[in-house]
Amino acid sequence: MLLAACSSADGTYVYQGSMPFMEEATVTIQIKGDKGKVHTKGKTIGILTEGKPTEQTDEMKVNQKEKTLELSSLKLGYEIKGGELTITSDPSGILAGKSFKKK
Repeated sequence: MLLAACSSADGTYVYQGSMPFMEEATVTIQIKGDKGKVHTKGKTIGILTEGKPTEQTDEMKVNQKEKTLELSSLKLGYEIKGGELTITSDPSGILAGKSFKKK
C-alpha cells in the first residue's frame, strides 16, 4: 500500500505593515479548498483621504495545485514554507514579496 501526503494551503494568513496608498494595513487571506477571501483593513494615504479608515473583503478563487489566487481579473502566485504564505507574483506589484503568517 502506498500513501501520498497531501499538503494543503487551507488556513488563515495575515500580513501587517504598509502598502501603496495604505498605512497600518492588515491583510488577511483565508483559504478553504478552491475558495478564499481576502480582507484588507487600514488607513488610506493621500492628499484628500489622509488617515481615513478603509476596510474591504473580496472573494477569490484558489488553485492549490498551480498555487494561484484569483481575485477579479488579478492572478497572484504564492508559495508556502514554514507556516508563511508568500506572494511570488503580482502583476499590480502591491503584494509581490509580502509574507503572510499562518494564524
